Amino acid sequence: MAAFHVYTKFQHSVATKLVNLSSDSRKVALLSPYTVAASNLQSAQFYSDVVTAGVGVEISSSGYTAGGAALTSVSVTDSGAVTTLNATGPTWTSITASPAFALFYDSTPGTAATNPVICYWDFGGAQSLTAANFTLTISGSGLVTFTAS
Repeated sequence: MAAFHVYTKFQHSVATKLVNLSSDSRKVALLSPYTVAASNLQSAQFYSDVVTAGVGVEISSSGYTAGGAALTSVSVTDSGAVTTLNATGPTWTSITASPAFALFYDSTPGTAATNPVICYWDFGGAQSLTAANFTLTISGSGLVTFTAS
């Protein structure tokens, strides 16, 4: 099971309306192994802060499109004091790569420098794929939850 991390600046992006949870499009990109610094988890706000800044490197393979895949069935639901962002994860077909991370981000603004990052999954090491299908299954508890107190 992947370790899950929400970027600190995601909260800022929601609070300043850079992200519209109910209407924006979300994507997920696969990244090769790299060392994730705790400072990057706290300071990264946009896709370019993670990928084009040389921190992480997106995989390259037939069957994989640069920028990743769109999340489908995206929803925002409320249950008591908990708000949940949920989606259906994609399946990539016949990829040959070694992804170690999945980077979830809001793709509506449209550029690496303006697309806010949401969270990432750490697979616990490179997943060696040779002409294999790769599916991300988002937990039934959702991608991200917010709890009011």
